[in-house]
Amino acid sequence: MTQVFISHSSEDAEFAQLVANGFRGVGLDVWIAPDSIHPGEEFVDAIQRGLAETTHFVIIMSPDAFQSSWVKLEMNTAIRLEREGKLLISPVHYRPSQPPLLLGNYQWLIGDPNAIISQLLTWVGATGGQPDHWSKPRTLSGDELAHIKAGLEEIEAQVAACTLCPLQHERTIAVPGVGPAGAVAMFIGEAPGPEDDQTGVPFVSAAGQFLDELLGLINIDRDDVFLTNVVKCRPNQNRDPETVEVRACADYLDRQIALIDPPLIVTLGSHALKRILPGAKLSAVHGMPKETPDGRRLFAMYHPAA
Repeated sequence: MTQVFISHSSEDAEFAQLVANGFRGVGLDVWIAPDSIHPGEEFVDAIQRGLAETTHFVIIMSPDAFQSSWVKLEMNTAIRLEREGKLLISPVHYRPSQPPLLLGNYQWLIGDPNAIISQLLTWVGATGGQPDHWSKPRTLSGDELAHIKAGLEEIEAQVAACTLCPLQHERTIAVPGVGPAGAVAMFIGEAPGPEDDQTGVPFVSAAGQFLDELLGLINIDRDDVFLTNVVKCRPNQNRDPETVEVRACADYLDRQIALIDPPLIVTLGSHALKRILPGAKLSAVHGMPKETPDGRRLFAMYHPAA
C-alpha cells in the first residue's frame, strides 16, 4: 500500500500539513511529524519505522530544512533506500535554498501549493493508473510529429554533407543527434567521441555508457530524451572545439531546439553550458536549475567523460 513520508523543518510545518492533507484527501497513508510519532516513541525510532514502511518520500526544501539534523537524517536514509529500489523521492522547492548535491539529480517541484499537491498526487498514481515518468516524450498530433520529423531529417542531411568548417576533413561520420520528436529533455554535450564518429550516434563511448548509468539512477530511459552536441563532427585528438567550429554548427543546434521545443535542457560540460547560457560558469551553476533566455529550464551537469 502507498505510504508517503513528508520530511520538513518545523518552520515549514504549515505547508507540509497542506501537502499531507492533499494525500490524506485521496485516502493515502502519510507519515509526518509530529502526527505520526507514537506516544513515548523516540523520534529517531519513529523516523526509521516510517521510512521502513514508506513507498514515496517527499522532502520540503528550504533554508531551514537543510539546517535541520533530522531532515538530513531522513534525506540520507531515503536516498539509500531509493538506491536499493525501496522507495521513490520527490523534492519540493518550497522556499529558495541551496540544496545539497545529493538532491541535484532529482526533478524538483516548484509552484503554488495547489499545483504542487496536484503534481505529487499524479506522481504517486493517486489520480488513476500508473503515471508516466516526467521525462516521457510528449504526445504529438500527426501534423506536429510530421513537421518535427521533417525538420530533423533536413538538419541530419545538411549535417552529413556540411562543409562550413574544417571539421569536415576530420570526421568519419557526422553525428547530428538522436531522440524522439516530442522529447521533454534535451541533453547537449560538447562534441562526438571516437565511437560516435564511427557510428553516427552520440554518446556511445565509455562516457555515453556512464551517462546511461546516471540516467538509470533517476529512472530516465535513454530513448526518451534527445541527445546531441554543440558541434556535430569530432575534433581529432579529443581537442576542444574551436570558436569557428561552434559558430558553424550554431544554426543546426538552434533549429533542433526550436523544433523539439524541450522544456528542459541539460548541458554536459562547460562548452555546452556556455553555448546555451553565455557567461555562466559550470562550477557556480552545476546542479542548480536555471532559466534560459527563451524561458526553458536549464540544468548544468559535468560531462560524463570528466
